[in-house]
Amino acid sequence: MKQRGWQQLLSNLPRYRGNSHFHLPAYSEFMPPPRIGWRPYDPPHPAPRNPANPSAWLISEREQAVELQPGLEIIARQVLSALQRLDKDQSAEGVSKRVLEGNSYWPPELAAVRGGLAHERFVTFAPLVLSRTQDDKGRVRWTFFGGSEQGPDRAFWKSFYIAPGRERPPEYAVDFVRRLLQTVYGVSHARLTDLRQAGFRILPGSGHTVCARWRQDPLPSWTRPFVMNDEDPIDGVRYLLTFRPFGSIPQPVREAYIKGRLHLLPFPGSLLFWGVQGFLGLEQDLPLASQIPLLNVCERHEATQGLRILQSGWMHEPREGETDTAKGPGNTFRRTHRWERVARHEDSLAVSGHEDRVARVLFSCEPIDVDLYNKPMARNVHIWTEDHELLLDGPRADREQLMRAAEIVSAGGSFGYRFFYPPMVVGSYEVFWHLPLVAFVDRKTKKPELLEDPPLGYLTAYDTRNPRLTSPVELWPELRRRPEVAHCAPGDRPVSEQGQRRLCE
Repeated sequence: MKQRGWQQLLSNLPRYRGNSHFHLPAYSEFMPPPRIGWRPYDPPHPAPRNPANPSAWLISEREQAVELQPGLEIIARQVLSALQRLDKDQSAEGVSKRVLEGNSYWPPELAAVRGGLAHERFVTFAPLVLSRTQDDKGRVRWTFFGGSEQGPDRAFWKSFYIAPGRERPPEYAVDFVRRLLQTVYGVSHARLTDLRQAGFRILPGSGHTVCARWRQDPLPSWTRPFVMNDEDPIDGVRYLLTFRPFGSIPQPVREAYIKGRLHLLPFPGSLLFWGVQGFLGLEQDLPLASQIPLLNVCERHEATQGLRILQSGWMHEPREGETDTAKGPGNTFRRTHRWERVARHEDSLAVSGHEDRVARVLFSCEPIDVDLYNKPMARNVHIWTEDHELLLDGPRADREQLMRAAEIVSAGGSFGYRFFYPPMVVGSYEVFWHLPLVAFVDRKTKKPELLEDPPLGYLTAYDTRNPRLTSPVELWPELRRRPEVAHCAPGDRPVSEQGQRRLCE
């Protein structure tokens, strides 16, 4: 029988025998990944496994209450705020003109009606990439890496499975659609008894022209009553679920959407993070580059309540003879380290840390910048040029590549970057969770909201010895919920500071 899930991850484990066979990096120079389910020494790390399903990855109550729920709320506020300003022709952090140029998910036809989509609720199913990383306090925490490198739709459709070839009951999907339409658009429960009669349809296809590597699997069986093709009439269609680029949607559908007679799920603009030309090109040298555009919308976050959000942006170094006029949060980085007296439940950025230029943090070896816990951090960063050409892949760089990158940055110019702490590892596999961010703007309060009990996506594991993004090992998240901690489940009241401290201990 073919091995799946945990069976595959924990087979053919690396073997370390003899002196100096397992390298222990200095945390101040390179933060290593947390090892889950296996370690090269005893005792083994407990694996979040379900014996009844080798494809399940268990998510604890603490993770749900302290990290995931508050973290998703933080990301939703920032992402939906950016999308709302996009509709009003206003600048937004991480959504520049360069991001929109040649972007098939935001074509001129759609851009021309900015501010005219009064019926839009900015529904997003954006797949977030999460993994667990270590910080300089030794805390292992769920971390936001950006948007899914598997494309904008795969995590959504994978949510309706629990293992390869094993679908969830159709009622699970139908209940999700009903709750979405009722919560976002105020459709009455009576009208949603028959979703097809209520005007719900699905248009397959995710835009293979955007990235040839993305895969379009057959849709789950629950979708069959709702699938329509390009030639079908749209009379009676009110809610259309599709991940296609706007320009490849049939013209009658586009016209109905622009005129407010039809709702597209998700909001077409929420997909633009997967159509940024520069990062699609950068993927040739940096396979996970398509994660970055969505990460650029969000600010760094290190507090233990919520997801850890890695800093990314653009740094500007003056060329010879130029005046240094660079300002903004992207040009500086607040360093923290384990020597600082910060409790495990406290936010390192709020109580301590030293702010310095990103270039100095990454490369400086001057005595004033280097001490026991302050070392150059270039091993934990990705850097690219203004033309989106890879300059440095820190985790895989050797000394010569580090020196070359330092010289080029020192010469001046604009450079994109993201700090990158290695994701959790099981055996020889790097593991990522692709979790759909199901959020919308409330029609009454006009504020971003999360839908309760959303689809949970799936996990991918890439073999570090031969990473292939098109054929990962796949697992599915499974939430742990027990009666005695029911108040910690997502969607309930926030955890108090005292309760958070107990959960973090």
